[in-house]
Amino acid sequence: MDLSEIGARFGFFWGKPAETRVLYDALVRVIGEQGPFEPVPTKTRITFMLRVRFTAVNRVRRDGSLVCHLWLKRRVESPRFTKVELLGRSDWVHHFVLRSEADLDEELRAWMREAYDVGRQTHLQG
Repeated sequence: MDLSEIGARFGFFWGKPAETRVLYDALVRVIGEQGPFEPVPTKTRITFMLRVRFTAVNRVRRDGSLVCHLWLKRRVESPRFTKVELLGRSDWVHHFVLRSEADLDEELRAWMREAYDVGRQTHLQG
């Protein structure tokens, strides 16, 4: 199955603005720049996995923006994050909203690379 079809197949985008799919497809391309991954769709969320989940689209807002999060091993201070949660000693979940493809800039790509490494669990390798 084509990765851009994942959300559509599971009804994630039903009744949402058409631009939402364009934005989702752009996010999938950015995630794919990091390497292979496994999308895990449900009706309410699409997670992206390697050994563990490293990022997700949690929901679609009425305006078509994507509410997402990524998992990092450190806290990042940025106004781009709407919420930052500590889960465990050094597991930080950073929530953010994608409103347009312009949000998929180099700063977000760098965090996505870092989250991808968390998904690969490279921090556990000696």
